[in-house]
Amino acid sequence: MKARRVARGTFGRIEAGGALYVAAMTALAAVAAWPIYASITYLVLVGGCVAAAAVLAVRAHRSCWRGGITAAAAAAVALVLGLVVAVPVYRVGPVRGLTQFLAGLFTAWKDLVTVELPVGEYRNLLVPALVVFLAGPLAALLLSWRRTRSFVAAVPVALAIQWFGLGFGPDAPARPVRLGGLAVAAPREAVLGGLGLLLCAGWLAWRARAERTEALHRAAQASGVRLTRVRGTAALRSAALAWLMVGVAAAVALLATPLVASGLQRDVL
Repeated sequence: MKARRVARGTFGRIEAGGALYVAAMTALAAVAAWPIYASITYLVLVGGCVAAAAVLAVRAHRSCWRGGITAAAAAAVALVLGLVVAVPVYRVGPVRGLTQFLAGLFTAWKDLVTVELPVGEYRNLLVPALVVFLAGPLAALLLSWRRTRSFVAAVPVALAIQWFGLGFGPDAPARPVRLGGLAVAAPREAVLGGLGLLLCAGWLAWRARAERTEALHRAAQASGVRLTRVRGTAALRSAALAWLMVGVAAAVALLATPLVASGLQRDVL
């Protein structure tokens, strides 16, 4: 148990790769959600949430915090950011600010699809963005740093962060563009979705390779046998599989993302 806890608290190649992956996915998610808010306050909120999530993730990983401690710390940070940026108390007062913030955790999601976009800083509608860009990167980082098979759960979490911009964004995608004989109904959404899927596929492939390399190095250190790099059929198979994953990801993004985007309807009051 002690060895496992020490391994969890270390930072190395696996952690660096996971951090870069989550940072890239979060950046795509921020771009995807920009049409919802289109305000400087939104950018400030996203920056504050991502920075806080990174600090919390590093602290939780190094200290091997339990889930309850991490959740409590994240809730405290969310309250501070909520009352300073999302529903600033210096504008509405502490009591009203706290009330609107707590209500926004449950009702602002529904309100986002009934208010004309962009919503800017209207009422408490920044609260969903706070939740997404604080809890999402925090969970994705901690999952991506796990040394067990559960690290793959970081992928759906990262995709969920990006889906926020698609699910609550405008229901009228950009003008279709034609790529050869294929008409892309929602080019912006397709590009963002494609980049997200490519990042996920690339990170999963890299993570599997990094784990194999670490395992070989540990075995070599334990046995004293010197490792030699061999390039052959296995390397070709890995490269072919990686390119296949890239092709599938691009095809899914071009075909599925516009369909999902065009199927979402807003009911503006």
